[in-house]
Amino acid sequence: MLENKNIIYISENGETDFSPKNIIPGNCQVFKHNSNSKSSEIFLLKLPLKLNKKDHNDLFAYKNMCPHQKISLDLKPGNFFNYDKTAIQCSTHGALFKIDDGFCFKGPCSGKSLEKVDFKIKNDKIIFFL
Repeated sequence: MLENKNIIYISENGETDFSPKNIIPGNCQVFKHNSNSKSSEIFLLKLPLKLNKKDHNDLFAYKNMCPHQKISLDLKPGNFFNYDKTAIQCSTHGALFKIDDGFCFKGPCSGKSLEKVDFKIKNDKIIFFL
């Protein structure tokens, strides 16, 4: 299942026109940032309702790059979760990462982590710290 195949571009200063209210729990949004002839993708995911705790942040952002081979996590665009949406999964080798901190707990890159991307919400828009 494709979670979201529409890519949203990030401005040079990290701003987007994207409201976090547009992400359904258990889904993701992919963002692209172009800078100095380099391009990178970030995915923002919202915890599935079954994992969300009221005292816990429900949005997380990571660079779309597996620490194992430095390739995109999603062979199917926008598909970052494992089948039961309890972890982030690399589509290439099946590595599993914790949603809340990106730590790999199973697979060829065990012990490594996804690169977290900090962000804030201002005026109901996502702003990334790049």
